[in-house]
Amino acid sequence: MICTFPSKHYDINDFPAIKDWLINGDWVLPTSPIGTGKLRLEQTGSEHIVNGNKFKSRKKTNNEWFETQDSISYWDDFNKPKLMYSEIVQEPRFYFDANGSFYNEATSFLMTGEHLEYLQKMLHSKLLAFAFKHYYAGGGLGESGFRYKKAFLEKLPIIKPTTEVEKTITNSSETAVDDLVAKLYDLSDSEIQFISSSDK
Repeated sequence: MICTFPSKHYDINDFPAIKDWLINGDWVLPTSPIGTGKLRLEQTGSEHIVNGNKFKSRKKTNNEWFETQDSISYWDDFNKPKLMYSEIVQEPRFYFDANGSFYNEATSFLMTGEHLEYLQKMLHSKLLAFAFKHYYAGGGLGESGFRYKKAFLEKLPIIKPTTEVEKTITNSSETAVDDLVAKLYDLSDSEIQFISSSDK
């Protein structure tokens, strides 16, 4: 039921029981009569009156009536190795899903591509967490919260790794990563101290 993405190009007639439920199922009651499911689901933005009940279909798109409004062409990314993260946080919360085993919930996001484990370690480092929170997050939320918005996260200057750097950072503990990142960005002792003291 949740996989009626336009990018999958399903023919609803291949699934007669689902088609019947979408059109006639009890999900359309009590606010409208049985048989009006297709009118409610169509993506025309039209208003309908059936047996005195007024209702509006979903907003206008080019998708079929039984499909989601978003094409969800990225559906297969959920099955790939990925970084998963929450948007609203008090500290970095990036999870590396190496096997594509987990699915995101609402207000969380994912990244696929290369260098994911390296990226996760870098994003959890004190330097990049500090830089993002203070210079890229677009403002705080309350006393300690901030948002990992995609538009801001894309601007964060993360050094593309050499094979050796990636291997070293990926295999290092959190404390060791902080030291490696400080060297990678050529931080002075006073800059390291300033970043460390800002976390307290």
